[in-house]
Amino acid sequence: MLKTNLIIYSLLLIVPLSGCIYEKMNQRLVERLNSQIKSEEYGNIYSESSNSAKDYKYSREEFIERLKEVRAKMKEVDESLQFQKLQGICGDEGVYRADNFACRYIEKNGRRIDIDIWLDANGGLLRLLDLCIHSDEMDGRLCVSDVSRS
Repeated sequence: MLKTNLIIYSLLLIVPLSGCIYEKMNQRLVERLNSQIKSEEYGNIYSESSNSAKDYKYSREEFIERLKEVRAKMKEVDESLQFQKLQGICGDEGVYRADNFACRYIEKNGRRIDIDIWLDANGGLLRLLDLCIHSDEMDGRLCVSDVSRS
């Protein structure tokens, strides 16, 4: 009985802590990604992405071309490419968690692009799975790997 109680109490402590850890990892990954997009480090973004993103649909060159297209669209709205964090929840908390999703936006002069960043937590490390942008001005979504659309 004592052993069972210890396990239950341990789980009650560990589960919330793991959420906090993923939130910090999520924030660092998004900040790094934003910096890499600004400095056009496309090869590094590709190399550091999830294997699922790299193996899904596009070659390295196609993935990088799509990243360039995403960057160009975002730069049309804000030259600084500064991601801003949404206040509040990005969607259903059961689906959009810190271990698999981040949402940001770029906005300037009344124009806005929303940025959905899908993450892969396999192996305990967060890696980019997909990055999608969308706005009222765009016809649909533009995604880098298209994994999130499958």
